[in-house]
Amino acid sequence: MRRAMADAEVGDAWYGDDPTVNRLQERAAELTGMEAALYVATGTMANQIGVRLQAHGAGHLVAAEERAHVATVEMMTSAVLAGIAYRTGTDSPKGYMTAALARRLLEPDEAFDVEVVDLLAVENTVGGYGGTIFPVDELRKVRQIANDAGVPVHLDGARIWNAAAAVGLPVTEWTSQVDTMMFCLSKGLGAPIGSLVCGPADLIREARRIWILYGGAWRQAGIMAYGDPRRRGRRRDRARDRRVALRRHWCCEGAVMGLFQKSYPPEIAERIPPGQRLVKTWPVLHYGPIPTFDGANWDLEVSGLVEEPFTLSYEELRALQTVTVDADMHCVTGWTTLDNTWEGVPFRTIVERAKPAAEAKWVIAHCAHGYTSDLSLKAMQDDDVLVAWRNHGQDLTPEHGWPLRLVVPKRYAWKSAKWLTGLEFSDKNRRGFWEVRGYHVHAEPFAEERYSYQEGPRADLEP
Repeated sequence: MRRAMADAEVGDAWYGDDPTVNRLQERAAELTGMEAALYVATGTMANQIGVRLQAHGAGHLVAAEERAHVATVEMMTSAVLAGIAYRTGTDSPKGYMTAALARRLLEPDEAFDVEVVDLLAVENTVGGYGGTIFPVDELRKVRQIANDAGVPVHLDGARIWNAAAAVGLPVTEWTSQVDTMMFCLSKGLGAPIGSLVCGPADLIREARRIWILYGGAWRQAGIMAYGDPRRRGRRRDRARDRRVALRRHWCCEGAVMGLFQKSYPPEIAERIPPGQRLVKTWPVLHYGPIPTFDGANWDLEVSGLVEEPFTLSYEELRALQTVTVDADMHCVTGWTTLDNTWEGVPFRTIVERAKPAAEAKWVIAHCAHGYTSDLSLKAMQDDDVLVAWRNHGQDLTPEHGWPLRLVVPKRYAWKSAKWLTGLEFSDKNRRGFWEVRGYHVHAEPFAEERYSYQEGPRADLEP
């Protein structure tokens, strides 16, 4: 592909005379059922152009689901570039916009007559909930609510081709219900860079002006946009066929990444959950910077629904009776390490001292930088759950959680929170940092509980 890109026919996209870019834009409009399209560098730029096209200026609002990409990752971009704010809410456990939520968000501000919603933004697939698919039937209902309110609809379709491949529907089933949309070429289409904004010809003309104002106009962009439209269409079809085949494999074998797993001896294979692969080194993954440990000021606070709340200094914690546990570790990103030797204090020791109330069903782990992780008390009382400070006979390194981390081997590794500072017992679940961003509340590797869209309706109620 990169060799072919180097030979692409190019011009100047600013002046509209790059033939490769023009062909790509025409093909994008054709595939989405729109009149015109504009090729831009990033998905954020595409969304921000689409939003600004239909929001009428500073102080006006765009309505969206509370974890939508435009209302979270792009929120400050909208504020800086266009003075736009968001009115958000949630309704579906799978994170997509519903008719009920749209109706609520588009209600006029009758009391003060200040808040004006100019646009309704929807997303497919829903990245903040692990890639859930926005049902076409629900979008049609949402479109009707927006029509009744006189508000246009913009679709963040960054992964729209993934949704289309998964359910076997043409993209136009969704795009026919919106005024503008965008999609990323690097998500599901195999291209290295770029996104397209699609919509009516008059809006795309204005989109070009905004694109130039945002510094997006580029010169020999055909190098990036390379691909004969017919060739790109065939690639999309082959990609769809591969995904359909892969989904069938998953359904039959129960392994999300089964096609890519290596072969292991039976005694090893039975310890590797579906979709996982063995790694030789321990990868470093975490949110936020590595904190600095100050032993004089560090402590572990045990609080919440307990008879005996208490706080331990680091010296007091290390003076407790310790155990050594050998356990495997499974990361939701797909790697597994076997036979990790941990040393620390059993969580049951914490329970025996704190004496949780009968109604306590959940444990919230509090960590540096405000990171939290939620776990059921039932899962936490397994024999192999520790608060640990040593691994393979050595003190943990800072990047792996020094001075203290939680170790919950029977859950994906993000539940084994690093830089632990508190354990709170609760009767109600409060989702942690990754759980509110689309990851599964229970996170059992052998059940492949990776994403929140896999949860049942009572996930937060049933430990």
